[in-house]
Amino acid sequence: MKRLLLFCFLTSVMYAQPASVEITVVVSDNYGWSNIIQLGADIDASDGIDSAFGEFGLPPFKPPMPSAFAAWRVNAEYSHKDIKQGPSSPYSGSLIYQLELQAVDDNPLMLNWSTPTDVTTEIRDGVTGGLIFAETFLSGNNNYSISNVNSLPFVHFILHFNNVPLPVELTDFSSIVNQNDITLHWETATEVNNYGFEVERQIIVNSGQFLDEVWEKIAFIEGNGNSNSSKYYSFEDKNVLAENVNYRLKQIDIDGGFEYSDVIECEIETPELTLLKQNYPNPFNPQTAIEFTLNRNSFVKLNLYNSNGELISSLVDDDMSAGYHKLLFDISSASMQLSSGVYYYQLIADKFIDVKKMILLK
Repeated sequence: MKRLLLFCFLTSVMYAQPASVEITVVVSDNYGWSNIIQLGADIDASDGIDSAFGEFGLPPFKPPMPSAFAAWRVNAEYSHKDIKQGPSSPYSGSLIYQLELQAVDDNPLMLNWSTPTDVTTEIRDGVTGGLIFAETFLSGNNNYSISNVNSLPFVHFILHFNNVPLPVELTDFSSIVNQNDITLHWETATEVNNYGFEVERQIIVNSGQFLDEVWEKIAFIEGNGNSNSSKYYSFEDKNVLAENVNYRLKQIDIDGGFEYSDVIECEIETPELTLLKQNYPNPFNPQTAIEFTLNRNSFVKLNLYNSNGELISSLVDDDMSAGYHKLLFDISSASMQLSSGVYYYQLIADKFIDVKKMILLK
């Protein structure tokens, strides 16, 4: 029988991945208008449109009066987010964001934002580069009021990074399917305070719908804490009894924060034939594995006989789905008392019948 080996890779997801550093700026005025701008930095970002980070256009976009006044339109056409390419880890340097602001009746605009530790802010007018106004703000919660914004073509919002550590940067997440065993592989380029990864699985039914919206945690893999070099991880999900499954990683920080990876979808192909395999190990004591494949959903009987052809036990007597199946037969937990000798196990699946010999040595 040929060996089935499939590769599964990242599938597209419906949500934007977070950038390594993100700053939310809330712009408001005296009339109660408000708008949100998201600025940030990530090694994987570019000066173009980064749809992976939720960008849908190139900033800045000056909105029409008076329906909105902040930097960009917040709708499907235009992005209200600008993620720039950050320096290599750790972040150190400055990034300049150009904001086009517009106010109703030339009212002052209030900017409110918060920056993480080691990130400071500078706001300058875009006409003179700071002769009209230039203010510097420390890390933490900040606010600043700008007057006469309609006379300014744009405002420079500058973020200064002082060796800001990177979170965990996942550079690869893929899988290999071998019959009904799925091995996941992932790699990180950098890690900061990485406690570890929870591996989560979601089963998909043939209709394409999720069998359950809740993801199931199936494993935890310990992280490497802090690292500036590539680290490699793997996990094997054995004997998966489903045709299609989704996997994702939940990366958990030491402080309890977490972030989800993209989703990979894997498909287990239906076997071409119904087959009964030789048990292993053989001879055995006290455990042996019996494997068989079904090329379609079937009513299955797996019977155990002694050397005289007498039925000892029915190990399986039930409907089973198409796919790869394995039964662990353990005489220490079986209700019958078996002595050393030759035994036979028989698989009946619809019209398929086959028998194999196994030897128990005590």
